[in-house]
Formats: sequence, C-alpha cells, structure tokens
Amino acid sequence: MKKEKEEVVVKEEAGNYGYYSKLLKKPFDTLEELKTAEDEYNKVNAEKIKLAEEKKADAKAIEESYQKAMNTRKLAGQMIQEADAEYIKLRNEFIKKYGSYHISIYDGSNNLNATVSDLFNAFFRW
Repeated sequence: MKKEKEEVVVKEEAGNYGYYSKLLKKPFDTLEELKTAEDEYNKVNAEKIKLAEEKKADAKAIEESYQKAMNTRKLAGQMIQEADAEYIKLRNEFIKKYGSYHISIYDGSNNLNATVSDLFNAFFRW
C-alpha cells in the first residue's frame, strides 16, 4: 500500500485499523476520518500555535531591549568614569600648579551641584 501523508501509516503498520495518525497518536478506520480529525486538530491548535509564536517573538523583543539597556548602562558608566578621571586629573594638576582650587557645590537654589566623588575628594584628597 502507498503512504498518503507522512503522518499516515498504512494498514500493515496500524494493526487492526486502516490508518494511524502519528500527529494524534490514534488509529482510524478510513483515510477520510484521519484527515478530518487531523484538520480539526490543526484548526483548534492553530490559534494556540500562533499565540505561542507571538509570545516567543514578544519575549525575544523584551530580551533584546534589556540587552540594549544593559549595554547602554555599561557604556554610560565607562563614559562617566572617563570624564571623572579627566576632571580629577586636570583639577589635581591645577592644584599642584596654583596651590588650590575652589568649586561651589551649592548654587543658591537649594540644589546641590556636586557628585559623591566631589564631596569625597573635597574631604579626603587634599
């Protein structure tokens, strides 16, 4: 006998039944019954499959966005460290050359214009 579909097993392999569906893991008497049952199964599961694919795509988008955020934070942190290092280097050179350097950390508007490193440096790195 000839195979109609890959999921269909002919009579010799299906035991007492005419056809066996590998998709449904179930025997059928006729090929039409098998095709009808598989079509119904595919219709019911098509929406589930579609939702699962959408969920997977949405999750991938979130993961990519998260990775982008982490890379941006890493880059921003490196840029801040480089800018702080340049600031400290220039300030220290200025202090060596002229003896002192003054910076205001209060601008009169109740806003502090200092970073933690400024305050740390002011007290501990004379």
